[in-house]
Amino acid sequence: MRPVITRAFAVERLAQIFPRAASDTVMSSPVAGMAVAAMIYVDAIAPQAGSPSVWARPSTVMWMSEATLEHASDDNRRDWRIAAAKSRRAAADLVQEWGIEFNPSYADNSRETIRDETFHKWLESGAVRRRSDKATSYPGPIWALEDDFADLFDPSLTQDEFDAAVETWRDRHLSPGAKLKAAFATYEKRDQSAVRVQLPGGITRTLEPGIASLILKGVIEGWAPLRLGKPVVVAISEPGEKLFAGDNDLLRFLGITINPSTLLPDAVLADLKPDPVVFWIIEAVNSDGPIDDARRAKLETWAAAQGIDPEHCRFLTAFRSRADAAARKRLKDLAAGTFAWFADEPTHELAWRDLAEDSEAAGLPGLGGDQDPHGVDVVEVAAATTQSDGIRTERITTATDDTNYLGGSGTSEYYEYRCPCGDGKIVEEHENIPGNREHYVRMDCGKCREEWVFVLDKGVRQWLIRRADSKP
Repeated sequence: MRPVITRAFAVERLAQIFPRAASDTVMSSPVAGMAVAAMIYVDAIAPQAGSPSVWARPSTVMWMSEATLEHASDDNRRDWRIAAAKSRRAAADLVQEWGIEFNPSYADNSRETIRDETFHKWLESGAVRRRSDKATSYPGPIWALEDDFADLFDPSLTQDEFDAAVETWRDRHLSPGAKLKAAFATYEKRDQSAVRVQLPGGITRTLEPGIASLILKGVIEGWAPLRLGKPVVVAISEPGEKLFAGDNDLLRFLGITINPSTLLPDAVLADLKPDPVVFWIIEAVNSDGPIDDARRAKLETWAAAQGIDPEHCRFLTAFRSRADAAARKRLKDLAAGTFAWFADEPTHELAWRDLAEDSEAAGLPGLGGDQDPHGVDVVEVAAATTQSDGIRTERITTATDDTNYLGGSGTSEYYEYRCPCGDGKIVEEHENIPGNREHYVRMDCGKCREEWVFVLDKGVRQWLIRRADSKP
């Protein structure tokens, strides 16, 4: 078994893996810390190949205590795992045999918080695994830490080893946007260090410390693979007249000569897929320096001097976020015909077009449907069942399961419905087991949770939703 860790140690590491400035706080809360400690304690670890031999459930976390964690022998851990899998009473009797008070860290009504918030977010990030042969509402053990995530809590790791392991784990599991958010948050909390960026083709380049370098890292690693058919880095410029030029053979083939003594953009990328090749001139803006009309004119002159036809150039101003001060200040200055990109939304791009001059604008798609004053697609809501007290949306998933649990047998039910905005879902679950009957419904959509509330006057099975700002 892996070494036992404390909740405090787990919370400390979780805060570095999922910085609170970049991640939902349920991923690194004290409850999350106890979840890691408890699952390592019972050895609920999923190997990369095959299924784990031990699974955990929310009560594994709720009934754990700091005193229990101190009983760290393999025999103690197996005994507690078996007792906790049976019942709360069995777990209490065992720890009392050890001479300690049964003092669960969390009340039994914390189960939904653990399962529906912490485990749900971890599952999205590849930190935990859920049994695929059981419904979500199955009351038995169905959760385990992924082994590469559990590796991050090895107490023997030095800080440098831990940092490297976290970066590897993020690269493997997090989306480009989530990785960049975590990188920004981690960078601001610690001493500034050089920024490593992986160029197309797998070559790694080290950039000067700074937020602008992190933005540029996002452009090269996140934006370019999505936007360009065959991206290559032509050049990257840095403070102090430093210049990284791409493959010399490629530059000669393209007829380009980069002169570091002249005006330089932050980066030049090329898309080799179209014919002729398209060059993207990039400016990463942390405080100032967007591609406005004057800057674009200078960059076009510079490009021509390097052997790049300005007609084959495109221009991208990259910001950290739409909410960042630099973007709020400088978006209004962007030159017509240029683009903007935001590191925390790597799969989206803004285009600033002059409608009077751009004939393509006439073909731009609109919103695709009427919207009500709250921004909810009217077509989606109209398809729902409307009643006097609210609406009930369309059911999209149904799952039932015969369950045997702690000597009782029954059924579990799981239903999913569309949420009003269409980006999430409403989940309804029922556990019909003697001694363990539970019924609840939840909104798995952050936007709709803010705009809609449940109407449960007639019970969970007859739930409705209504606008949060409407009168009951």
